[in-house]
Amino acid sequence: MELNVEYFREVLIKKDITNREFARRAGICHSSVTKILNKNMKAGIKTCKAIRVALKDEPVSKLFM
Repeated sequence: MELNVEYFREVLIKKDITNREFARRAGICHSSVTKILNKNMKAGIKTCKAIRVALKDEPVSKLFM
């Protein structure tokens, strides 16, 4: 399972959520969100689960590849 970073970015923009606010909602470090969005880090299993829970209304098939 790999996070679709481009879709993740689009969702944050669409919902007008900052990296820091999303990190707070997901319970993950804001620097991790920034690194993932900049493609400097891949989201691990725990991070993917946290992202999924925080974006429960988004389709899994688009959020993950």
